[in-house]
Amino acid sequence: ERARSQTKADLADISICLDPSHGLGADGSFANKGAYGFSETEKALSVALHLKSMLESSGVGAVILTRNSNTAEVSLTQRTAIANNYNVDWFHSIHSNAAPENLNPASINYSMVLLEERREKSDSRFSASTDRGAGTGSAYWSGKSDAMATLMADKLARAHRILNSGMRLDWTFYGGLSGGFTLGVLRSSMMPSTLSEGAFHTHPAQNLRDMNDEYRRAEARALWMSFLEYYGIKRPAVRTVLGVVRQHRTGIPLNDATVETSGRSYKTNSYFDTFRSWEVFDSTAGNGIFYFENLPAGRSPFTFRADGYRDTTIFITVADTFFTFQDIQLRRAYVTSVAGGGEPPLEFSLEQNYPNPFNPTTSIEFTLPEAGKVRLDILNLLGELVSTLVDENREAGTYQVTWNGTNTRGSVVPSGVYFYKLRHGSATLTRKMVFVR
Repeated sequence: ERARSQTKADLADISICLDPSHGLGADGSFANKGAYGFSETEKALSVALHLKSMLESSGVGAVILTRNSNTAEVSLTQRTAIANNYNVDWFHSIHSNAAPENLNPASINYSMVLLEERREKSDSRFSASTDRGAGTGSAYWSGKSDAMATLMADKLARAHRILNSGMRLDWTFYGGLSGGFTLGVLRSSMMPSTLSEGAFHTHPAQNLRDMNDEYRRAEARALWMSFLEYYGIKRPAVRTVLGVVRQHRTGIPLNDATVETSGRSYKTNSYFDTFRSWEVFDSTAGNGIFYFENLPAGRSPFTFRADGYRDTTIFITVADTFFTFQDIQLRRAYVTSVAGGGEPPLEFSLEQNYPNPFNPTTSIEFTLPEAGKVRLDILNLLGELVSTLVDENREAGTYQVTWNGTNTRGSVVPSGVYFYKLRHGSATLTRKMVFVR
């Protein structure tokens, strides 16, 4: 056992067991699928593999995984037994969280780290949870697991750019001093243990971000920084830029955008190579994530490109101490010249509504290439008319319309998926959106 204040020249005599949480679910499929189908099973293993590589590269003597594949089935007692059998110095279980069924999943996203609470009766690792009495409000591995948890919770929240719910004691967190339960994966560990909830897989935008491998690597790096700080090891300069490429006005993440800097290039995920694989049927879904590690110190130019958008170059000053976050919005590009001169032609287009999901209102932007009759309807999943937002003649140009989630009678519609359909002459465009109450 080692206190946080211990300073070591290296980590060669440290051993760590990483537990990538849930394997296969009871029905034989990956456990805890998220809002867009990407599961906790897949995310946790990916984070664990990245973290294992980082810890080993930093000189940790041994890093053990409780499972090495997404199809492995490992029980709670088996996971802790692996850590105990190898007599490791630390046991850490990697998870993501889920919103309660009675709450809107799109509104809840935070990180926290759970640890075992000391109980008023038996301290034996062989006593059943029900025999240990009420909680005491202090950590079982006081001065160790709570110190590590505080570091992890802070860095995870900052890496995900979400709320930090901090270090939480399991017995009290799950029902109060006299009515909770102890997390089974921590209950019989013979060494300090922690369990991280990196973010919510039920949160739609978060689940899309988690599909990006480098984004999962960023979570692993947050945990890696925590381990090094706990053991008093000076970490190398971070010099990592993480951000999201979005469309101007709507703010939606852009697929297939290219980012270039320092002779390196990164392409954001596309629908066909990423999101379709997770049974995402909405071809407009994306995360826009870009990620660069080991960048030069100081200020560097970053150039952003995407089909149909203006090339944009900005300068980013890269920090040494933590991730450097930089989001960017790209404006649509238009034809600058046409045969015979004159004004550039407009393109008939219907943008993704923003925000999406939304409550209480959302904006819809569309462009008409020429004057004429235009109609914009809101439809339900059955294709039935919910509301008509525009039904008139308009000049060529770009327009923005707001929908407040009501039907033709002025009543607020139920939560769910809706379509908005734009008709102009013989042309029709349709997109999907989500209304939450």
